[in-house]
Amino acid sequence: MEVLEEKEEEEQREEELKAFEVGAKLQDLETKVSMEQVCVPSDVLDFDWSSIDTSQLPSSYKTNSLKEKKLLYIADHFLQQYTHLCPDRKPLFLHPVNECGVEKFVSTTVRPTLLPYTELYHWDGCASFVSDYLTMEPLKSPITQPSSLYSPTTILKYQRGNCFDFSVLLCSMLIGAGYDAYCVHGYATREICTLDETLELCPLLRKPQEVRPAVSGQGGAQHALSSRIELGGTASGPHWISVCAKQGPHQRNLLKASLALLNSCSPGPILQTAEGWELGGTCKLYIFSLLLISGGFHSNTLLLQRQVPKEGLKKSNKYRVKPPPDLQSKFELQQEAKKKAETEAAQKNKEREGEKVMEVEKPKCDPLYGLRVHAWVLVLPGKREVPETFFINPFTGNSHSTMDEHFLGIESVWNHRNYWVNMQDCWNGCKDLIFDLGDTIRWEIMLSRSNKPLQLLPGAEEEKELSHRDMDDKEKEEEDMSFDMPPSWVAPIQISPREFETRCSQGRKVILYKKAKLEKWAPYLNGNGLVKRLTIYADLDCTEVVEVREWFKNREDMLDMREVNKQTQLTKEYFSPGHLLGLKAHTYTLLEPETEHTMVFYNEARVDGLQKRVENANEMTEYFVGRDDFLRVRHMEFGKRGKKIQLAGSRTDLNSRPIVQIKECFHRNLEKPADEDVAERIFLITEETIHLTYHLKDKYITASRKDFFKVVERDRKGNEIIMTPEMCITYQAGSSEKDKKLLHLYKLLQELTEEEKQLKQQVQQSEAEILNILKIRENEETTVKLSVSIYNTERNKKRRQQYEAMMNTMEDELPGQEEQYLDYLAPFLIQIGHREKMTKGQALCVREDCLTDFKHRVIDKANIIQARFEKAVEELQKKDQWFQENQNQLSPEEEDDFLTGYSETTFHIHILALRLNREKQTAPQKYLALEEKLRKDPRLAEHLVIGFRDREERVEAA
Repeated sequence: MEVLEEKEEEEQREEELKAFEVGAKLQDLETKVSMEQVCVPSDVLDFDWSSIDTSQLPSSYKTNSLKEKKLLYIADHFLQQYTHLCPDRKPLFLHPVNECGVEKFVSTTVRPTLLPYTELYHWDGCASFVSDYLTMEPLKSPITQPSSLYSPTTILKYQRGNCFDFSVLLCSMLIGAGYDAYCVHGYATREICTLDETLELCPLLRKPQEVRPAVSGQGGAQHALSSRIELGGTASGPHWISVCAKQGPHQRNLLKASLALLNSCSPGPILQTAEGWELGGTCKLYIFSLLLISGGFHSNTLLLQRQVPKEGLKKSNKYRVKPPPDLQSKFELQQEAKKKAETEAAQKNKEREGEKVMEVEKPKCDPLYGLRVHAWVLVLPGKREVPETFFINPFTGNSHSTMDEHFLGIESVWNHRNYWVNMQDCWNGCKDLIFDLGDTIRWEIMLSRSNKPLQLLPGAEEEKELSHRDMDDKEKEEEDMSFDMPPSWVAPIQISPREFETRCSQGRKVILYKKAKLEKWAPYLNGNGLVKRLTIYADLDCTEVVEVREWFKNREDMLDMREVNKQTQLTKEYFSPGHLLGLKAHTYTLLEPETEHTMVFYNEARVDGLQKRVENANEMTEYFVGRDDFLRVRHMEFGKRGKKIQLAGSRTDLNSRPIVQIKECFHRNLEKPADEDVAERIFLITEETIHLTYHLKDKYITASRKDFFKVVERDRKGNEIIMTPEMCITYQAGSSEKDKKLLHLYKLLQELTEEEKQLKQQVQQSEAEILNILKIRENEETTVKLSVSIYNTERNKKRRQQYEAMMNTMEDELPGQEEQYLDYLAPFLIQIGHREKMTKGQALCVREDCLTDFKHRVIDKANIIQARFEKAVEELQKKDQWFQENQNQLSPEEEDDFLTGYSETTFHIHILALRLNREKQTAPQKYLALEEKLRKDPRLAEHLVIGFRDREERVEAA
């Protein structure tokens, strides 16, 4: 006994030492936490939440209702049980204080709201708005949960908050939009908790992941295998066939069927072994080979071999067929091997450099890894067609998989209806967690819903033997467990259009990524319409700029995006539809003529179908789409000239560049024969020649051609010389005879000469258009103009002035005109001449006429609905009768059309029946309401009250 006591004392001492060591480590962590610095803006740190004004807040912010007090009591009871059962876990985040210092349960802080903006109807729009609109504040202690949780309305008012504030606001918006969303209290990495994205790639730079085919057999991917099938043998050795093929399911079945057929023909059995299939007895190898070849196995993959023992090699060499000589070049093989070795070495060097970069960019070790508290949003599948569970980081607005290594564990989740505690082990982060909140083993629910059966304890069958006191306690506990969540104490969440448009705090936000910086601005904040800028750097210190991308909004020139490469000074501009000249994209280095330009147009907005134009100092190429003449490409070459034109103030017809060559390519016109449909024509202007090339005819490898040589000499009278056979060289594919008729060639040459003149003019027009575009673009960049919608009365001065003038005009009109438009007695007062004072008889006459007219209108409306109802029923009966008669003759499509029309008619009848019943039910109520309104009308009240009094006196006297 003494020995046991000594051992127990030693164990207690060891446990005390361990507890002391753990306490010392925690103290070290607390000191590190106090010394830790988080990179946040100075204005965030200087903000004092205790100085906010809470006097104008509703009473629900400052007090608790009876139901809320009962909920807090249940939460305290739940927390006591949780602490008793799980003493090693941290306390739950249940009822922090709000901005008024009043304890509120976290589920009642969630206020589901659907805001009237299309972008906020989707989860990504809500997450983006929350991350942009709010400014991040770090937790006071990164390893402990906050002591307060403010309402979403206060957070929106001051545009700042911690991760819990972000999550509650985002969850409220997502639930209002129809998502199954929950707030999560858990643990995450330092980068997530501190909003450190300097080691993350910017989302605008991420490329879509490549879908790789499955490698395993379960994925259904076919892989090459080598099967050796032994087909019997002799004393000298067995025979076999090596089959190398893509053995998918079809090939495997075919192989088995061939073996089964061969087995039926062969006297010996066929045995399947680890190496393949072994056939006993004598068998014909060629039969099996032919079976495989006919089944889709390539003949090159079938190798007929015979295994010969080593002892008999020397004897059989004399009679063996010599193998064919190897005709491959040894030098080529050496070069291929050398090239392969160089490629492998370069790949290894690249991998080593990548590993070095990864080591440099690897985040530093975090002493608080696994202890940092964070809050985010969980979205479960089912609602809004969400296919799978995912997380949303409210700081960034990005979605993450539940397998993401940045999320290290979950303590609890909650929404506006309930609160769940995670009872699963998080040793592997959130990867192995199962998010089935209905599983009471993995998730402990706080408020059990009344429609779900309560889980009874093992001794629940002996309830009759319990005392009355125990029964009362149990009934009270069951009543608490089936307690419904009270409504949210938070005021309705509202965001004005101006706040929604401004987004970022003070209209600007800067985010630092890995080798990139993203800047965001509110619309109309910058005079040039700039709303977003992404600067890409070459180093991690962000000192050397490589590229700048800018996004614009509300510009009159429809400029949408601009990319500038700072190393090559290459600029790419992208335009939205609606530009003055139909411009879609423009790539250039300088806004000067005769330099490299690539212009892409919206070809639907142009008459000539021009889609793209590429120009440099010596060439110009135009690409066309959808032209009636089937033109697809026009290429021009220019010669050198002395003077260089300027951007403005010069005439293009006098200073245009000399044209050397014009080349046009055409699509195939199926309405013409191939040897008459021109595929390409080249005008060599300096050489005075024209080359025509026609499309290829079927089953021909050469195309027909015609080459024209224009003669510049003229006769003495100045007339052109008559065309001679030497002026045209013709090649007709498929015909050796030369066409001796020159008349049609002469006419063709005249047409081509005329078209050449037109082409010169078109080229000059293209040059003039380029100059015009450059001039317009220079003016647009010099004086940027922003467009304002006519519905934006705050910024649209002209529209606001029109609205104010209209309102002033309406105020100047007669005061009673509006009442006159809405006066329900106007048709009846006209009959008595609009008298200010009416006699009793006139008042009673107006009252009776009004009531009678109302009766007639109600009856007419009911009759119209009844007639439509009867007509629809009659049509439905006719359709049903027609279907019964022609049912066997209808096709599936006609039957589907009939069923669709039948269902629509049935729905129409149902609506008409509902309307008719509603009219019958509401007509008496409407009549009584009109009678009461007439009795209280100031124009009739005096006479009608007297009339009612007289009637009452007569009734009493009777």
